[in-house]
Amino acid sequence: MLLHTLRLFCIAGSLHAISIPPGTGPYHVGYTQHVFNHTTYDDPTPAAVNGTGTFIVATIYYPTLQLPNTTSPYLDPINIDLFSASFDYPPDSLSHLTTTLQFQAPTLFNTSTSPTLIFSPGGGVPCVAYTAILSDLASHGYAVVAIDHPGEVPYLPTPYTDSGTYGWGYTYSFTAADIVEIYAYRVADIYALVSFLPSLAALYAAPFNLTHFGVFGHSVGGAAAAAILAAQESNASTTTPPLFRAGLNLDGGYDFPANSTYPSLGLRHGGPFVQLGGDEHGFNGTADPTWAPFGAAQTGWWRWLVVHGAQHLDFSDIPLWIDLLDLRNKTTTPQLGGIGGLRVMEITRVFVRALFGLVRGETEVVFEGRGPFPEVEFVEGGDGD
Repeated sequence: MLLHTLRLFCIAGSLHAISIPPGTGPYHVGYTQHVFNHTTYDDPTPAAVNGTGTFIVATIYYPTLQLPNTTSPYLDPINIDLFSASFDYPPDSLSHLTTTLQFQAPTLFNTSTSPTLIFSPGGGVPCVAYTAILSDLASHGYAVVAIDHPGEVPYLPTPYTDSGTYGWGYTYSFTAADIVEIYAYRVADIYALVSFLPSLAALYAAPFNLTHFGVFGHSVGGAAAAAILAAQESNASTTTPPLFRAGLNLDGGYDFPANSTYPSLGLRHGGPFVQLGGDEHGFNGTADPTWAPFGAAQTGWWRWLVVHGAQHLDFSDIPLWIDLLDLRNKTTTPQLGGIGGLRVMEITRVFVRALFGLVRGETEVVFEGRGPFPEVEFVEGGDGD
């Protein structure tokens, strides 16, 4: 998806193309990318120069009325090679995967009525590996901005060039110190991106909603989303409307020393919040004790839900790759549960849309245990004071 290279177009054209399922909304989906200059001090990644990062990359997904007349590659050639070598995928198997996303398609000029959604990925996972959920949201009328931090992922293509930035490998074992530093710069990257968007909107007449935001993420990105709303609550003003209206954590723990005060903060001012995780997040904190204190601190609407049969990477597109390519149990890909890739994609799409739909005044019943998903179990929640 990210690199438009002759090599990958030739591969995708010569093999049987398998498309990532398109969004379920009424719109088609366009995307574009931007590089923002942003200084990250104490950046632990291999791309940092003397410990300082210099930029972040944003991929923007948005609705369009333009019909797609072709498919585009899902992954760039370098990431295909790196991922395949790391987890024993058949050579070039990932080259079969395509999307119907349209690069810089005309924008549908009504997205300002929906909150702009900011996404932060799991540690070491590029944002492209969440295309299914991000593009689905765009197909329902949202502008979605996903943030990649150079050096954290094995390879990040630089938009509009034939180069990119190498980082930690796909099998790199993150230390506790790494995760704390990643968490810190994820929070900083989200704030920086929100500060960049007004100038971007003015420059390109982009229809971003600059007063209503939602924030969500996977793993450490989900913890960062919770921290954003918690910080907003701690600085709440009765006269200033909240910038972030809702948040969602996909399977991210809160076990960061830098985040030790988080469970004591409520989320009333920030709006509704959802924790959606796999079996490792368990009930009553039996598997992940960092989720257990969350409920007692909340003063607003919140829900804690478990997807039985799901493990950590099931909340990305990776189980889709496995199943669409008929590679279940044929690779060494870790952290995948027994739930199928298409099923967990459907579940994740529905619950993420339902959360941000609350900001648009939509009513959803899936949070009340009346949805069509027996795998999803309500653990705990509250409706606020």
